[in-house]
Amino acid sequence: MRNLIEIIFVLFFFLSVSFAAFGQIAINELCPRNATTIADEDDEYPDWFELYNTGEESISLINWSVSDNPE
Repeated sequence: MRNLIEIIFVLFFFLSVSFAAFGQIAINELCPRNATTIADEDDEYPDWFELYNTGEESISLINWSVSDNPE
């Protein structure tokens, strides 16, 4: 549970900083405990989130990253 809270905090912090720069990226969906919904290419069920561009201009996600490793 602690890792989930850290991930959510990092995501919201990251996106709040991004809002200052872009103002149009939002978390659209979040699945912190994927057990049966969407499998990856290895038939595993990782946690996931979806970003949504609320604007009309394309946004490059180059150099963006997300990690559940606090270091």
